[in-house]
Amino acid sequence: YTHTPVLRAQWLYNLANFHLESRNYAEIAMCYLHVAALSADFLIRSQSIDIINLSNFKLISPTLAEFAGEDFEGTSQNRIFTEKGMIDQIKQAIDNMQNAELYEFAIQLYKIIIPLYEKARLYQELANAHKHIEQLWTQIALTNEQRLFGHYFRVAFYGSLFEDLDEFEFIYKMPKLTHLFEFSN
Repeated sequence: YTHTPVLRAQWLYNLANFHLESRNYAEIAMCYLHVAALSADFLIRSQSIDIINLSNFKLISPTLAEFAGEDFEGTSQNRIFTEKGMIDQIKQAIDNMQNAELYEFAIQLYKIIIPLYEKARLYQELANAHKHIEQLWTQIALTNEQRLFGHYFRVAFYGSLFEDLDEFEFIYKMPKLTHLFEFSN
């Protein structure tokens, strides 16, 4: 799907819906961020937008590889690949970053869309964005010491003793405040 942006976006939406069942908000936000990055890349290449810096996306997700060399055939008819579509994806990412208590990343995402609001003179959207940023900073100030994040574990199996699992690796995400007895069962 990486070579067809429309299919890639649909796959990322499906992945976001999968994560929604488990309330993995950070992962949902990353799915929307990747779709927004695809859209931004298309808009820059088609010269529809010139004020977006793609490196802003990489500040949030350094391994983001949605750019360069994509075949954008068929994207011009898709709503996702418009300025409004990209902004909607970023807003979805912001909401999910907030749900995941990743307020700093939500604020960083606003740095992508605020210049678009300024250029289009969307003053109410600018006011709403700055109010939301204020709320996010307030949340950081109030809860910074109490925020707990889930932990990721990489489990790898090596050796003939593991038969079919030999040389397989798995990533597990544990939710906040996982008790030892939950992990050991």
